[in-house]
Amino acid sequence: MTNSSPPGQHPYDVHAMQPWTRLHHDGKMVGYSREYGDTVLFSKDGYGWSGDPIAYDREVVQLRRQLHQKRIYHGDIVRMSPEAGAQQYSLQIVLTDGVTDYLCDLQSRRLMKLNEAWPPPSSPRAREIIGSMYGEPRLAKVVDRSFRQLTGGSAPSFREVLVLALFIAFSLLVVGGLQIGLLGYVGPVSSSFGALAGAVLFFWLSRRRDGIGLKRHWVLKLAVRVGAFHGVLWGLSSLALTVGGYMGGNDDSSDIKIFAMAALGALVGLTSVVIGGDLVAWRTGGYSGESKAQSSFRDLT
Repeated sequence: MTNSSPPGQHPYDVHAMQPWTRLHHDGKMVGYSREYGDTVLFSKDGYGWSGDPIAYDREVVQLRRQLHQKRIYHGDIVRMSPEAGAQQYSLQIVLTDGVTDYLCDLQSRRLMKLNEAWPPPSSPRAREIIGSMYGEPRLAKVVDRSFRQLTGGSAPSFREVLVLALFIAFSLLVVGGLQIGLLGYVGPVSSSFGALAGAVLFFWLSRRRDGIGLKRHWVLKLAVRVGAFHGVLWGLSSLALTVGGYMGGNDDSSDIKIFAMAALGALVGLTSVVIGGDLVAWRTGGYSGESKAQSSFRDLT
């Protein structure tokens, strides 16, 4: 028989073979459900099961491995060593998408894949279950949003794209204004550093607000959208300047100039976001969900 269990999970672990789902209503745990063949069974206490449904507004999936004598679910806060070989214990939020499990340090919000923090054949064990992050709605909202981003379940919101694009535009204008005031002209290289400073500031504030909210694929999606935003913005701005006679007037080359400015704006927006995200990730421990060796160059210096 082929072992289809994910790495680090015993194929005969009852927690993996018979997973449950915990049910919540209005922020409180109201029971459990599990599949038995084609039937879904429900229980209020985990002992007596029946086909009578339980009203709920949130399902919380269970880890398909045994970290404790009791079952552990997505969002549970446990006390355990953060990685194999560590002698200290700390509070960790256990997260899972049903396939891959993660540990998120409650204090630092540093997030690691469980199998990277505890590579097989090491056996991670939780000393005790403290509670669930769903008992603290604000914490649960932040962590769940970031976890959806980490696992690719959500795209950057329009607000995030707009705020980042405005950060870049404002920094670019400030640096350009300073150059005109001090030098009498605007240099393209110095202006590019201004755009990069806006992106770095955005990602630095984002990481301070949400320790697991900086993911590589999220940054790349932001880069594409912000690049498109700045492409349109720069194209419209150059069109307005051309019509106003500030870019040589409306001659045969005006369309080329407008297209070139739009392409330059898209390039500035895209590269500023990618480099800004990498810089902040490099200085703050790497992208969430990636091992340090994959996302940071500190060890090479």
